[in-house]
Amino acid sequence: MELKFGIISEIDIESGLARVYFEEDDFVSAPLKISVMRSYGDQIFFPFVVNEHVYCVLDDNWEYGVIAGAIYDEKNKPAGSAKGKFLLKFNDSSTIEYDQESATLTLDIKGTVNIKCSDSNVECSGKATVKADEVEIEAAKTDIKGILNVSGAANIQGVASVGGLAGISGGAVEAGDSEIKVEKLTATNDVTAGTVSLKTHRHTSSGSGSPTSAPIP
Repeated sequence: MELKFGIISEIDIESGLARVYFEEDDFVSAPLKISVMRSYGDQIFFPFVVNEHVYCVLDDNWEYGVIAGAIYDEKNKPAGSAKGKFLLKFNDSSTIEYDQESATLTLDIKGTVNIKCSDSNVECSGKATVKADEVEIEAAKTDIKGILNVSGAANIQGVASVGGLAGISGGAVEAGDSEIKVEKLTATNDVTAGTVSLKTHRHTSSGSGSPTSAPIP
């Protein structure tokens, strides 16, 4: 057996084979099998590319062998050189990094992230922050336990039922033609229905024992 270093010159991704050009011998190999971490049942698929610097283990006649792995060279240095860091860097500059020193996992993805599963549980002992231009949640039912603070306007396109105290400090809650149900509503200033103020509206008297007129704005 012989250890040789070369450059991927051709690759067949579907078959898991590649040809390697050995510059010192000016020789292109036959299609060689590519070594992977797992291939039976569980699989890890991340193929080499043309011009990747690799090392191969070949038979004495250079007819059979395997591409054992890729290596760094003068043109391609390690993307991450810090101690205790795991880094997976893609060609579009997206990265997945774990820093053991700070116990921090960082995903820097330049495109879209899709996560699909039957059930998920996210538990955070500290603070969780979500920053986005727009957040959309689609669910048959959404349960929030604890205090919900909304610092901007809340637009509700359906029935909103509040089983406890609802506090609104500034801003507006807009429900359109929908319905808001609460067990108790306390207003520190005023409540207005259409143009009728709960604090300042008046009635005309219809005499003792008779109902008053409708509220006057």
